[in-house]
Amino acid sequence: MGKHQRPTETRRTRRRWKFIALLAALFVLGAAASYVGAKYVGRWSKERPTLTIFTGREPPGLNPLVLADPTATELADLFYDPLVRVDAAGRTVPALATAWTSPDGGATWTVRLRDAVTWSDGRRLTADDVTFTYTTLTSPEFDFNAGGFWCGYKVAKLDALTVRFTLPAADAFFPWRLTVPILPRAQLEGIPYHLWPGHATARQPVGTGPFILEDWKAGRSLTARANPDYWGGAPGFSRVEVRFTPLDGREVGAGVVDAAKAVALGKDRRFEVIAHPGPSYFLIALNQRAGTPGAALFGDSRVREALATSLDRGKVIEAVGVKAYPLSSPFLPGLWPAAARDPGGQGPGGRVAAPDLDRARALLTAAGWQDSDGDGVLDRDGRPFRFTLLAPKEPAPGLDRPAAAQEVARQWSRLGVVANVKVAPLADLFAAMAPPFAYEAMLSRFVIAPDPDVIDVFASDRIPGVEPDGLLTGGANFSSYSDPHVDAILSKAGRTTDPAALQGAYTDLAAALAADPPAVFLWGEQSYYAVPRGLRGAAPGPFGALWNIGEWRLGR
Repeated sequence: MGKHQRPTETRRTRRRWKFIALLAALFVLGAAASYVGAKYVGRWSKERPTLTIFTGREPPGLNPLVLADPTATELADLFYDPLVRVDAAGRTVPALATAWTSPDGGATWTVRLRDAVTWSDGRRLTADDVTFTYTTLTSPEFDFNAGGFWCGYKVAKLDALTVRFTLPAADAFFPWRLTVPILPRAQLEGIPYHLWPGHATARQPVGTGPFILEDWKAGRSLTARANPDYWGGAPGFSRVEVRFTPLDGREVGAGVVDAAKAVALGKDRRFEVIAHPGPSYFLIALNQRAGTPGAALFGDSRVREALATSLDRGKVIEAVGVKAYPLSSPFLPGLWPAAARDPGGQGPGGRVAAPDLDRARALLTAAGWQDSDGDGVLDRDGRPFRFTLLAPKEPAPGLDRPAAAQEVARQWSRLGVVANVKVAPLADLFAAMAPPFAYEAMLSRFVIAPDPDVIDVFASDRIPGVEPDGLLTGGANFSSYSDPHVDAILSKAGRTTDPAALQGAYTDLAAALAADPPAVFLWGEQSYYAVPRGLRGAAPGPFGALWNIGEWRLGR
C-alpha cells in the first residue's frame, strides 16, 4: 500500500485516494485477508514425502496479479516468486532479487536479479520479465491495480539481470513493496488484460517457484510436483496435494487452527502449537478533527493517555471472547522492527502496563476535567465528558465487539467519563468515517500490511479532505491525529534507506506514540499454527503460512 502523495495530483493519482477510502472500510469493517485454513500431512516414501494441504475452498485461479482471493494468494507461493519476500517477522529477505539499493534517499532503486533462475517452461528469468510485470501494474489500462497505486512509477531494464525503479516520491519502504509475484512475459505479453483471469496461466501457472502444477481436479484438488530446477534448492517434498475439503481434524499435520483446536492439539504429543500475531489488531479511534464533537474531548493528548492508561485490557479481551493479547501500541510483537516494540511493551511476553486509575485521574484533572457539580460525570467549561462509542452490530464469528465496547465503557465510567455505546451496522460505521467525518469514537479493526510504513495513518498531512467532486484527498489519518514530533520522525523515516537507521527511527516513533497516543489500542489478534513434531522450517506469520514452503522438511 502506498503512503506518499505528490504535491500536485493528477487524475490517475486521485484514483488512488478512492482506494484510501477502501482502506478506511477495511479499518472499520475488519475485512482482513484470512489465512488458508489448512492442514499439512507428510507421508514417508522411498523418496521425499508428499505434503497434503486441506484448504476448505477452491481458488478461482492462480494468477496473483488479477485474482485477489485469499486462497489463491496463499497457494500462489507454491508456483511464483517475488523479487523480495517478507518473512514471518516482517523483515525483507531476498527472493528473485539478491540486492536492492538506492543512491538518492529512496527516489530511485536499483534491483539486481538472481542469476540462472528458470521458469517452469525451461526459459531463463531476465529483467524483461520484471519490467513486464511492473509495467503492467503501472498501466492505467490494468484495472486490477486497485486504486492505481503503481501509476507514476517507472521501471527500466539496465541489463539482463538489473532493473531500475524510478518513484514519484522518495520511499524508504519500497523494498517491502517489491513482494509482487513476477509473471512470465513470454506467456502473457500481448494478451489483453481483461482476458488474464481466464487465461491458461490462471489454471496452469508458469512460474519460478518451488513447485510445478501437475493436475487440477475441479472441485476436488490440485497436485503440484517439486521443481527440480528451483533456484532455492530441491524442495523437501516430492509433491504437494491441495484438497478443497474442510479440515476435519483427523489428519496429523500442520496448519492454522482456531484457539479451541490449539488447546486440544497442544495436549497431543504428536503436535506442537505455535502462537503468533495475526494480521490485524483492534483499537478505539478517537476523532480529533477540528470542528467535530470529538475535537473538544480528545484533542488533548493527556485525555487520550488517560483513557488508555485506565484500561484493564485483560478484562476487555475476556469480554470479547477470543484468544488475544493486550496491545498498547500500533506495533505488533515479534514483527519488524523488534526494537520499536519495547517502548510500548505489548504482546506475549511484553509489558503492557497494569491499569493506573490514579494517573488517569491526574491527567484528566491537568487537562481541566473535573466533576464540578457532583453528578459523577467530569465536565469542563460546562460540557460533560459524554460521547458516543460506535461498535459494529455484526460481530465476526466468535468475536463479540459490542461486548468489548461495553466493557471499555464500564471501565471508563470509573473516571467519570461516559461512553454511550451505540451498536450499528457496519455500513453506518463506514459512513461515519466518510465526510463530514463527524463520529466521536469507534471500535475498529486495523489490518496490517507487510510494509511497516505508517505515515499515511499518523502524519498530519494525511488527514483526509474532500474535493468538490467528492473524491478523498490526503490519506488515511481519519482520526485527524497531529503531532509535530511524530511528523518529523515519519518524514525522516521516509528518507532513510539504511536498515539500521530506519529501525532507529521507528524506535523513536514508538516512544513518541507512547507519549502522545493517537488512539486507544486494545488487543492484537492471536493466530495458532499446529505442526507435527517432525515438520521443520514452517514459519507462519501474519502475512502468510506458505511464504517459505520450499524450505519445509519432514524429519523422522
